[in-house]
Amino acid sequence: MYLHSPGADFLPHICLSDDIFDTSVSAQFDAVPIGVIYLKSTPVRRICNTLLLKSNWSLGPGHCVALMSHPDMSHLLLDWRLKYRYNNVPNMNYEKLYGDVNKDNLMIVTWQPGAPLFEDWSNTVGAFPVKILSQKDCKIEMAPIVDIRSYETCAVFEKAIYTSVEHGSLALHMDSFDVFGLVTWGEKLYRTYPLVILNVTYFKEWLDVAMAT
Repeated sequence: MYLHSPGADFLPHICLSDDIFDTSVSAQFDAVPIGVIYLKSTPVRRICNTLLLKSNWSLGPGHCVALMSHPDMSHLLLDWRLKYRYNNVPNMNYEKLYGDVNKDNLMIVTWQPGAPLFEDWSNTVGAFPVKILSQKDCKIEMAPIVDIRSYETCAVFEKAIYTSVEHGSLALHMDSFDVFGLVTWGEKLYRTYPLVILNVTYFKEWLDVAMAT
């Protein structure tokens, strides 16, 4: 996890197309605080999704954001960009970060702005229901790769998907759209290993202090 406070570039509001979501819930998806970190290089490279906590404060997976300071990428330092799907920062109720989540009612929301130029920010948003594994099964599944910590959980897609899920994608409650966490690791199409979701609410006190300074 990495907390970032850049001078973000914002785009005009983009509405979701009818063929992606039921129009009755499209307004809710428009307000999902999801962004993307990318390199404005040739070709443009999408790095990961981010969670907008409040104006000028974004949260993303540590391994994505750490690339900014990697010595081998120093020549790209001025090419990093962070954008969100709307012009105005939403009035996100930070107190609603969802701790006591109903783990049978979660979805993963991912955003993949259209390549290659990223000038046409198409409505490439996907929402996929997921099943949460027990902590025991999660640890067994991930044992060959990493030790699962108490504030992490594993999720698998309820149905086969044919769109990759970016690291940094958001885990939301299906009914209330409250934010539970973000995807920090895992295969984007789930071939062998599940997605690892970090429970953002576990760090709420730390985030409060960090954003107050």
